[in-house]
Amino acid sequence: MSDHDRKLIEELESMPLDQARKNIHDGKYGDVGSPVYLVASAWLAEQDRQSMFLLNKEQVRLSNITLFWARHAAYSAYAAAIIAAVSIIAMIIIAFM
Repeated sequence: MSDHDRKLIEELESMPLDQARKNIHDGKYGDVGSPVYLVASAWLAEQDRQSMFLLNKEQVRLSNITLFWARHAAYSAYAAAIIAAVSIIAMIIIAFM
């Protein structure tokens, strides 16, 4: 990577991602296919890849939490059903005594 490329990346990283994206798409870093544009768009693609990775990681974490609570709710429902069945059997036994 050349010094020029490093300076370009430093410039891109110094601004908010949305601003960098706008500048790249507006042609501030050259026309499509130019060397500067290719470096800038590769940098942007890497930022997007990292953002997507972090988003996917967070989605997996939230899915695992949801699964934990869903299982907890199911076990609670099973316990409630067993308690209800035992209560009905107890009422029947008491009714016939």
